[in-house]
Amino acid sequence: MRVHRLSLQAFGPYAGQEVVDFDALSAHGLHLIHGATGAGKTSILDAICFALYGRIPGARTGQRETLVSDHASPGVRPEVVLEFTVSGRRLRIERSPEHTAAKKRGTGTTTRQAKVLLEERRDGRWHVLGTRLDEVGALITDLLGMQIDQFAQVVLLPQGEFAHFLRARPEERSEVLRRLFDISRFSDAEAYLIDRRKVLRAAVDDSQGQLRSHLARAEEAMSEIEVDLGHDVWLEAPAGELPALVEEAVRTLNVQVTQAMAESDAASQAVDQAHGAQAAGITTARLQAQTQEAAGVVAAFADAADDRRARVERLDAARRAELIAPHRAAGERRQRAVDTAATAVRRAVETAAEHLPGVGVDGLGDAVSRPVIDDLLDRLRLGERALQAAGSLADRVELLAQRLATHRRNAAGAQAQLTACVERRDALVAEIAEVASTLEQRVSCAATTPRAQRALELVETAAQAVADGDRWLTLREAATDAARIAASHYATLEQRVITLRTHRLSGIAAELGAQLAEGAPCAVCGSTDHPHPAQPSADSVTAEDIATAETAARDAADALTEHRQEIARATAHQEAALAVRGSALHALGDAAREPDEVPMHDADDAALPELLEQRMRRARVELREGQQAQADVDRIRSEQVARKGALADTEDLVRAARDASAAAQAAASTTSDDLAESQDRLSAVLGEHSRCCACPNDPDAERLPTGLEGCAEALVAQARARLETHEIHQRAVEALAAAGLTLDAAERELKRAEDELSSALARQGFDTLSQAGDAELAPAEREVLQSALDVEQEAHAKARGVLEMPDAQAAAARPTPDLAALAEAVTQAKHLARQLQGRAAAAERAHRSLENLHTRVNATLRDSASDRRELEVLDPLTDSVIGAGDNLLRMRLTSYVLAARLEAVTALANEKLHVMTGGRYRLEHTDDLARGGMRSGLGLRVRDAWTGKSRDTATLSGGESFMASLALALGLGDAVLHDAGGRELQTLFVDEGFGSLDEESLEQVMEVLDALRAGGRAVGIVSHVRELQDRIPAQILVHKTAQGSTIDVVSPMDQVA
Repeated sequence: MRVHRLSLQAFGPYAGQEVVDFDALSAHGLHLIHGATGAGKTSILDAICFALYGRIPGARTGQRETLVSDHASPGVRPEVVLEFTVSGRRLRIERSPEHTAAKKRGTGTTTRQAKVLLEERRDGRWHVLGTRLDEVGALITDLLGMQIDQFAQVVLLPQGEFAHFLRARPEERSEVLRRLFDISRFSDAEAYLIDRRKVLRAAVDDSQGQLRSHLARAEEAMSEIEVDLGHDVWLEAPAGELPALVEEAVRTLNVQVTQAMAESDAASQAVDQAHGAQAAGITTARLQAQTQEAAGVVAAFADAADDRRARVERLDAARRAELIAPHRAAGERRQRAVDTAATAVRRAVETAAEHLPGVGVDGLGDAVSRPVIDDLLDRLRLGERALQAAGSLADRVELLAQRLATHRRNAAGAQAQLTACVERRDALVAEIAEVASTLEQRVSCAATTPRAQRALELVETAAQAVADGDRWLTLREAATDAARIAASHYATLEQRVITLRTHRLSGIAAELGAQLAEGAPCAVCGSTDHPHPAQPSADSVTAEDIATAETAARDAADALTEHRQEIARATAHQEAALAVRGSALHALGDAAREPDEVPMHDADDAALPELLEQRMRRARVELREGQQAQADVDRIRSEQVARKGALADTEDLVRAARDASAAAQAAASTTSDDLAESQDRLSAVLGEHSRCCACPNDPDAERLPTGLEGCAEALVAQARARLETHEIHQRAVEALAAAGLTLDAAERELKRAEDELSSALARQGFDTLSQAGDAELAPAEREVLQSALDVEQEAHAKARGVLEMPDAQAAAARPTPDLAALAEAVTQAKHLARQLQGRAAAAERAHRSLENLHTRVNATLRDSASDRRELEVLDPLTDSVIGAGDNLLRMRLTSYVLAARLEAVTALANEKLHVMTGGRYRLEHTDDLARGGMRSGLGLRVRDAWTGKSRDTATLSGGESFMASLALALGLGDAVLHDAGGRELQTLFVDEGFGSLDEESLEQVMEVLDALRAGGRAVGIVSHVRELQDRIPAQILVHKTAQGSTIDVVSPMDQVA
């Protein structure tokens, strides 16, 4: 992979857009990312990692809550764009993190989701490969062959992390190696063996549980028999011997089952014989008792013959009297019907006389005169025909009267509405004239709004420019004072560096003398004898003192440069503010100036703010008045349109009210004519009824009031009353006629019933009705008498049948049997049979249980045989894989694989460490047991060639730790790269740590980094050490300011120019 170009905007400490052209730096191979502490050097590496993976490396993820720059303007979109080549493919990825932005409508902010765009350059154009976060993430991981942790270790070499790996505990080192190397196939194998052993153990334990369950069920069946089968030792016997033991028990028990079944059969036959003897005895005793009882019944039947004959004759007389009862009941019903009909006739006569006085019905009594009744009915039917049209005519008169009242009310309402609409129309005409006058005045006032708005904008621009100019002037003066102090401080520190260097040169002999060792050659003369080495003075100067002074001087120089940049920036901003102020004042002009007011562009700087404030207040007042007038114009125009619309609507209402009034009056006139005609027709119908009907007339009720509507109401009431009374009269006469007919029919039926009763008495042999009544019996009495006779006759017949039976005659000749002795014999036989049957059943159950046990034991052992064999092999193998059992090092399989990876890393790291330390140090991987017998395999030690001993890595000094850590990080990178598929890496970054090296060590480290450039690889060093600026000409300079950091790229070609 090679990085070509990086662009970042509003990211981390960078407020604006910054661009880094790595192709321009790659010509030198080695380039420096330099800047003050906290300027944002590491943020460049974070941007590369964020562009590829959407997040920054794990060690720095929690250093800031958001990736968006706090220095950026609210409207600037945060984004990172990275161009790179991998596997011969030129790619560009553009990524934006989740951030907040101002809403497009309204106020407030909204959250913008993270976005990504991956493109590939083919045929001179960029082609989109993906825009989804998950899709692009998978593509990048597949192209690079690394996850983010591996990328950070191989390409970025993050600051401080490889030093932590050097001194980490074995378990921490294991976590790092697991993230960097893919050992999933080994961890999967380890997990598979553990899980498989658990499954096999569970299966074998389950089969053992099944065997115990089978044996327990068989134990319950065998506990019922008294045969010793040796089953007490089956639970302790090996699983392989169980089938043979169970099979032997089955054979033994089979003999016992055969013997028990033979004994049970013999006992069952004895029970059947005892039951037969008992049944024969019971039958004989029963027949003897029946014979004695039947003889007694026959004798009693003969003794009661006379009493039985009298009861038969009484029952026969009751049956004949029962045939007379229906005829007597019919006569009584006919008599009651005659009485009821006579009463109905009297009531009908009274009702007719009440409703029809003077028509000849009040003197009829019980004798109904058919001619009188028929004459009344004929006259009433004539009156009914005359009244047939009265009901519909009365309904029509009533309806027309209601319609006439409604039309008259509608006409009055329409006239009132017409009057109101005319008054509303006149009022709207006056309001419209008044609104037109007011609108003309407010339009004139609103015409001044644009001029006031422009004047206010110019005044505000000029006032802001004055304030900005004053602020930048203050900042420039402050920066000038700070630069003056920084220049003095820098000169003092630079002089101290010169003084210290001079003082050190004067004491260099003592410094060289301090480095002499007994028997070692002198670095100056080469002699191994050192009789009088120079001694250091009390105020000797060391290289560390000079380095500290140089660092302080460089920091002071950086501070001085920053202050001078602040002066230039403040001056430029102040001049820009003065230009804006002058432009605004000239544009403002004197158009809005009061006669006694000083011209703006001629006013001095002291009076200008007050003049601007006065002009601003006046412009705001004018603007508010114009805006209010414009608002009034809009409102008045809306009101004018509304009133005109209301006037047009009112005109429509006036016309509609006139039409409604005319229509209502016409309808009232038409309805009045129809009502008069219907009243005349109804009056004629009522007159016809009075002439022809038998209904009495009331002269007072027929007088009608004056007035059309009052006459209609009275006429309708009279017609409905006439209809009601006529119906009452007709019903009364019809009821009287019906009552007379009913009475005649009832008398005829009574005569026929009396004749039928006389005939029935003669047929049944009774002289009088009272004689038949004396012979009657209640149904219950007859039933009791007949039942007693039937029972006696049936008992006599059954007794004669029993005495004539041959079995009964034979049983009577035999002696009486002993039933108690026979029952005791049956009980004893049954008890013995149950005992023998229970023994046979228990033996048979035990036999079946053992046969089932034999089958289940064989099936269980057959089903679990493969699991048992596999467990025998897998159990010790799994113990070895997880670091138990015969594994003396107690090292898991994954730890062993990681130890092999660490051993390869150590070998690769030692190639670099040999150059950095001049062959003194080399890293050693150890798999010794950890303290307390803990698992081992990931230990690291350092071997010192000068002492020939190995020691803990924690004993290295700061510079030595950095070189060892850097060598280990480079070795890790090479190993991870090889494990990931060997993809070529043409870009590498080393982040910090060089400040702890002396000149010689720095030279050796630079030699290793120079070697990394072989094959066109670009190596970037992130550091704030000033010496590296002199050694590395290609640089990325990061400047830290209050408005955010900026980037300058200095290539070797720029320096040559």
